[in-house]
Amino acid sequence: MDWLKAKGYEVARTETIKMAWIKGRIIPIKTDIWGSDCMFKNKTEFGFCQVKTDKSDFYKAKKEFDKTIWPPFIKLWVVRWPVRAKQPIIRVIH
Repeated sequence: MDWLKAKGYEVARTETIKMAWIKGRIIPIKTDIWGSDCMFKNKTEFGFCQVKTDKSDFYKAKKEFDKTIWPPFIKLWVVRWPVRAKQPIIRVIH
């Protein structure tokens, strides 16, 4: 999310982590709001971002975004961080 902030966006996390007791162990359960990890905005744009590390996860992220109805002005990005990359690869969905 720091790279979005560096580009002048305000960023808020939309992924929550809750702890659950399962079979005597504490397990973290991640939940995304509307299929996104964060939301971002600046003076002209507002959008949601899903961050992935694996190239094949793009289709999973797109499937999650497709579960929600989006207004035409909302940006939807899937961001992938290749190993040891300094900048992400951004795929614009909407």
